[in-house]
Amino acid sequence: MPPSGDGDAGGHPTDVGALVEYLRSRFGDSLRSCVVYDGSGVTLHFARRDISETAVHSRVERINRLYEAEQAARAPTENDPEFGPLHASVHVFGEAVVVHLLLPDGSAVGISTDHAVGGRLSGFVKDCLDVLYTDDRPSS
Repeated sequence: MPPSGDGDAGGHPTDVGALVEYLRSRFGDSLRSCVVYDGSGVTLHFARRDISETAVHSRVERINRLYEAEQAARAPTENDPEFGPLHASVHVFGEAVVVHLLLPDGSAVGISTDHAVGGRLSGFVKDCLDVLYTDDRPSS
C-alpha cells in the first residue's frame, strides 16, 4: 500500500491511509477498494483480497470517465449558486456502490463497497428503477 501523503496539491492535509483504516474497521469485508485519482493517473491504496489489482485497474478506467465528468460539475455555476460546490458523488452499479470524495486540488478519492454498505441508497435506487421500468406503480 502506498504511503499516505502529507497533503493535496492545494496544501490541504490528507491521510488516505487513515481513511482506509477507518473504512476497513467500519465496513470490514464490504470494502472493495480505495483509489486516488489525480488527473494524471490512479494510485491504488486498498483492494480486497478477492479483487485483483488488475481488476481494480480495469474498472478504474471505466470509473475514471465518471471522475472526469465530475470535474466539470465541481464549481457552482453563476445561474445556480444555491447548490454550491460538488463535494462527493455516489454511483450505484449492479454489484457495487462507488463514492467519489472530491478534494480541493481536483483529485478524488474513490471508494468501492458492496451494496450492503449503501443498502438504503441502493434499495432506493432499485425501487425507483422498478417503478420507472414496470407497471408496478405504488397506489396513491
